[in-house]
Amino acid sequence: MYEALWTNGPKEAIKFGDYTFDDHFGASRPLPVYMPRRDILAYMLGRITANFPDFFEKYVQFGTGVRSVRCVEALQSFEIVTKRNDVIATTHYNQCIWASGMN
Repeated sequence: MYEALWTNGPKEAIKFGDYTFDDHFGASRPLPVYMPRRDILAYMLGRITANFPDFFEKYVQFGTGVRSVRCVEALQSFEIVTKRNDVIATTHYNQCIWASGMN
């Protein structure tokens, strides 16, 4: 949908201190100040997996529908009910990030 989208912030403002654009793309490739979305995404994913190679396998569930989220104050946790491949599971977490989109 947004394949040709470019970022609206200069790369110098969004770089990570411990993982530079040169670390990811190499110093031989000149980079524009405003980079394409796919390059910024590759850079961010590269930084995550450079520090935590199993991050996505350990902390992210793709293809999973969230049925409900409930704050359980007595346990100081969130109860998350999910459905994946027709299997419904209930899990408790101490933090919850709501990340939804239109896609």
